[in-house]
Amino acid sequence: MTHRLLLVIFLTLSILSARADEPERYFPYPNIPESLNSLQTRSDYLLEHFWDACNLQTAFSAKAKMAQAFADYATFIPLGSREVALSSIDKLLKKLEKQPNDLVFIAELAEDHFYGDSAEVVSDEAFLPFAKAVAANKKVDKANKLRFARKAKILENNLNGSVFPELPYITREGENASLPVDTSKVTIVYINDPDCDDCRLARIRLDANLTANKLIDAGLLRILSVTPDEPTDGWKEAVAKYPEKWTVAAAPDGYDILDIRYIPSFYILDEHNKIVHKNLNIEALIQILSNL
Repeated sequence: MTHRLLLVIFLTLSILSARADEPERYFPYPNIPESLNSLQTRSDYLLEHFWDACNLQTAFSAKAKMAQAFADYATFIPLGSREVALSSIDKLLKKLEKQPNDLVFIAELAEDHFYGDSAEVVSDEAFLPFAKAVAANKKVDKANKLRFARKAKILENNLNGSVFPELPYITREGENASLPVDTSKVTIVYINDPDCDDCRLARIRLDANLTANKLIDAGLLRILSVTPDEPTDGWKEAVAKYPEKWTVAAAPDGYDILDIRYIPSFYILDEHNKIVHKNLNIEALIQILSNL
């Protein structure tokens, strides 16, 4: 059991009274009132008051300790209510407006915990305020402003529930196109590189999936295979072997438009081209198809 999981159990089920066996903390965490007895209400209280005893003007002198405190804080973000979690994040960011270096540091921690490859809980909605705060802060250095502004723009255009962004692409037949608006088909967007072994295996598994093929034949599903790169002669030769029923394309601006965290990965769009799932691996996609 990890330190943070133990902390979740300890903080949410106890009244947080002073005890000798409590985990060592950089600053006192809130004492949750005994009257709050559900996981969500206790988590909400903790999120609302987590930083109350922390002097944010001096706390960043011990960055390792602040990183551990933020890791504990991040654990409770998915446990609290959406409104309280986002309000807590906004309150923290407001306090750091005049501390640009510390703001960047905390945003990088948020990136690791909510967005990065090693994130325990992936949450675009939790990470986005941090990225936007860095991008909007006039005192942050140019490189970090640009980096976080790019992430914020891509995330805002690729949030679950939003319409899939306009993505110009070139088909393997050499035609310039973009995903058509359709009210009858669900779309799987398969992001891949023909030279990638994992992509080849994912393609074979999706091509062999009976449910996917039945839906394609019934006119209820389309598959758009996208390589986020130029349509070179080598690419055209490689994708010539891709299934004929798929739309196969190259999107030179793919990395600037789509939220691509690894390859291969999949988006699922509903019949209105709204994002239902994104950054799925083939295992998760096959599981979803098996439940249809």
